[in-house]
Amino acid sequence: MDDPGPRRVLLAVDGATVAVLTRVLFERLGYEVSRIRCDATAIDAVSGTRFNLAAIEAAADGAEAVAAACASGFASGPVPVLSLAAPGSVIHCAAASVTLPLTVAALRAAVGECQRQSDTEAGTGIDMKAIEELWGGTDSPAFLAVARMFLTELDRRLDQLATALAAVRRGDVELHAHAIKGAAGSVGATAISSAAARLESHVNGDDTELRARFDALTAAAQRGASALRAIVDRPAT
Repeated sequence: MDDPGPRRVLLAVDGATVAVLTRVLFERLGYEVSRIRCDATAIDAVSGTRFNLAAIEAAADGAEAVAAACASGFASGPVPVLSLAAPGSVIHCAAASVTLPLTVAALRAAVGECQRQSDTEAGTGIDMKAIEELWGGTDSPAFLAVARMFLTELDRRLDQLATALAAVRRGDVELHAHAIKGAAGSVGATAISSAAARLESHVNGDDTELRARFDALTAAAQRGASALRAIVDRPAT
């Protein structure tokens, strides 16, 4: 069997006290900790490293952008996001959250939830827990109707995005990426929503990175749409 290597957590926090406490607790749980500030540009320096988890301070500036980058995937694949949250500041694409100040027991439970959700969603980017909370499950007629509408809209929006990108119409790129982000989130397509958010956040950046983020969105859309179609097209029981 291949050696899976050490368990690694990417810790993205701004507060020094939070950083020290969180590092100590993760090390008690057996993780190697790599800390960055909550700055989307800092992701580039670690995007080639395999992480098991990203723990992000939800109230920090740039937290959502860093979380979106993690959830949409590094070279080694998507990284589950754990929101280190104060009340009212939970990261929208997080697999789980834990309230500050931390305890070992609370952190262990939240890490376990991240792992459970990551295992359930492996390769699809579909958040079954979110679908259950929003719609009452995948058997809901309302969910099935909205999911079918989303799949049709997704194809159209991706075509429009590609056209806008080729013409360097950044305002249109931002518009369509924002629309995909919201629509995908409404049907539990977490990876698509996160990849669209990452594209939206970089709309004024350099052309090479903009194209890379569009390609990442396209890949996430292919995986997520396939998983959603398997759900909506299954025979009725």
